Amino acid sequence: MEKPLRYGLYSFIFLLCLVGLLSHTDTLLVTSLVVAILLGLVVDRWDNLRDEPFKMYNVKHGHIKSKEETHP
Repeated sequence: MEKPLRYGLYSFIFLLCLVGLLSHTDTLLVTSLVVAILLGLVVDRWDNLRDEPFKMYNVKHGHIKSKEETHP
C-alpha cells in the first residue's frame, strides 16, 4: 500500500471520529466510531499483508521466539 493511500485512509478514520464527536448526536457518534474501527482494522490488515512473506525470517534471525521455544 502506498503512503498517500495509507495516510489518506487513516486521515479519513480520524475525520469520522471527529465528525462523530462534533455532531453531539449519540447515534452518529456510535455509528462513526464503529465504522472508523472497522475501517482501521481493514486498513491495518491490508497494510500488513506485504510483510507476511517475510515473517518467517523473524524467527530465523532470533527477533521473536518460535512456538517450540515458548511451549515445551
